[in-house]
Amino acid sequence: MRAVDEPIPTDEQLYRSIAEQDVDGEALDPTALDVPGTSVARSKYQPVPTQAIHPGDGGIAVIVPRDLPSPMVSSGGARYEFVASDDPLEDNDSHAEIRMNRPGKPYKSNHKVASKEFELQLRAALALRFRILIDPRNPKPAA
Repeated sequence: MRAVDEPIPTDEQLYRSIAEQDVDGEALDPTALDVPGTSVARSKYQPVPTQAIHPGDGGIAVIVPRDLPSPMVSSGGARYEFVASDDPLEDNDSHAEIRMNRPGKPYKSNHKVASKEFELQLRAALALRFRILIDPRNPKPAA
């Protein structure tokens, strides 16, 4: 496993493997994303997008860190920011996560957002920033 390589450049492509049910019209369905961390593959370590497609999926959504949503605040005043974090795994050097962090607090993979409604808002804000690169309904790379 390689060492952590941060910060992730703001223009580095991050690939999310997606299946047909993860696409809603021309956009990524918010339910395709995980809270508090969504797994992605760094293009620096996985330069061929099709190699980031997981078995059973058929497509790729892409985002760059500079396009992550602005911080969001829940109705209870909890502030969350979106951060691209390098997270290499033993069997996947390209692994990273887009994390919804509470500023000034350590990231916890088991963190629960205070309300389901706000969790959906976080997912929706992030989903809108992804672009479908390879549509799993028609798996030819988009221009």
